Amino acid sequence: MTHITEDEIRDFAKSKNPDAVVDVEKMDFGLWKKEHLEQSIKEDVLKLRAEKSLNGLEVYGFALETQTGVVREISI
Repeated sequence: MTHITEDEIRDFAKSKNPDAVVDVEKMDFGLWKKEHLEQSIKEDVLKLRAEKSLNGLEVYGFALETQTGVVREISI
């Protein structure tokens, strides 16, 4: 979901269900922006590390820069 905006989703949803316009306008679709990537990775890693069923596994976070192919570890 990196190539679409909340407005585009809302416009599409409203076109499919005009009766739901008020509800669609209130919805948070949870899209993230590039500037939130590191924070999103940190939150995901922390959630996975806290998951009891994954005890004993090491969980790390990485970001892939798709333009350059560079992969970097995110410190948590």
